[in-house]
Amino acid sequence: MPASEQARTDRIKAALAANPTETHRVAFRGKTELLRVITLELDDTVLNHRSHRIRAQLEGHPAAETIKQNPEDDAAQDVIRELLRSTPGFEPLKEDIDARTQLEPGVVTVAGLLINANTRAVALRDLGKKHIDVAVMPPDATIAEIYALEADLQVAADFRQDYTFTNELLFVYDLITEQNRSEQDIALQMRWATPGKQSSLNKGIEIVRRYTRHLSFIRDIQALSGGQVPLVDFDNAAQTLQEFDARYEAQRVKDPDGAADMKSAQILALLADLGYQASREIRPGWVDQHLEEAFVDNELLKEVLEASADGESGTDEGGPEGLDILEGLDDSGDAATASPVRRAVTTLVDRLGKSAQATEVTIPTTDGDKTLPRQAVLDAVQDAMKAAAESAKEAAAQGDALKVAANHCRDAAKRLNKAADGWAGTHHDPGFDATAFEAAFRQAERAMEALKQHTGL
Repeated sequence: MPASEQARTDRIKAALAANPTETHRVAFRGKTELLRVITLELDDTVLNHRSHRIRAQLEGHPAAETIKQNPEDDAAQDVIRELLRSTPGFEPLKEDIDARTQLEPGVVTVAGLLINANTRAVALRDLGKKHIDVAVMPPDATIAEIYALEADLQVAADFRQDYTFTNELLFVYDLITEQNRSEQDIALQMRWATPGKQSSLNKGIEIVRRYTRHLSFIRDIQALSGGQVPLVDFDNAAQTLQEFDARYEAQRVKDPDGAADMKSAQILALLADLGYQASREIRPGWVDQHLEEAFVDNELLKEVLEASADGESGTDEGGPEGLDILEGLDDSGDAATASPVRRAVTTLVDRLGKSAQATEVTIPTTDGDKTLPRQAVLDAVQDAMKAAAESAKEAAAQGDALKVAANHCRDAAKRLNKAADGWAGTHHDPGFDATAFEAAFRQAERAMEALKQHTGL
């Protein structure tokens, strides 16, 4: 356990008096400040439970409330230490320190609370070291000034060990809500803007607003999941959310229903870990034009779609609790009267969200609810959404809508020719699945008959 606060304060004061010359340059109170540097025993420092390097990880931790109440307790410090060990880049950082020792001092308050270098302190301890070099903040430093210094030291573009995406989101949110910082101040502090250049300031402010929207969107997903989806699940979603945000903001005013349609599909894509490449195709109309067909072609999701068409979503009356964030499913905003595929998407969002910590999930079918391995449902959703994304890309490549029908026919002819070649080369093989081939052949035959009836050709 760290030494008591009074003992730490006394030892830091004595160390400052014994080392009057060495300093470390930091940005503080709007100017460059030289902070005095001392060498402290690691036991005279306290790992900071409010460090934005681990805020997202700590949020969903079982011991979060206990740590908040008594952060200097042995058990609390052990949890913080383990969380820091699990951060990206910890092992390379430890190897670097082992090879080159500590190159720059950390920063502490006069009571030994680490403002930065929390990870370095853990690495040093793991390497068997007993001491850490630290610069000491003035005794009258405020929480706001500590936040500002943390931003400058840790979040700025040139620091060595990046924050995770969700921890950056929380940092921006805390600067706004706890410190009442303006968007411009935050943009400058995070080095997203250049002082004195209005165009740069505008871009920086938009990044701050985008980060705020990202966190709000994630909180929406957590709410509809009943708190089952942890914040850290979105650490790899930065690119996906950035690209979706641009499409959504372009649509939400001129086409609210289309924007809501995109939002529900994007949430499903995030729950299924679709990835940003396929998620790029999620646009207004995508669900009805491409995803529905992909659901039909997927044996598992076809059952969900059919249940939705029959009005058997398997959700509470009025729709799944928390799904009011998916407003605009149709003109009335009532999910119960939305198209079957939209209702299927909403139901899957509900079931997969609320089962995020489980190994099984229950889905509706025309024969009633069916419980399946959750991973099997996730795989089915991912496969269907990837197929829909490919379909959308093919449609875009085909160009003019007046030519789409002819282009599809040409594409079908090419595929049938390839099927004939494939059949000729493999149907004599004992492993050839004649039953599956005949089923696919009959499906193509029925599609051709339907086209003949529609066109009269």
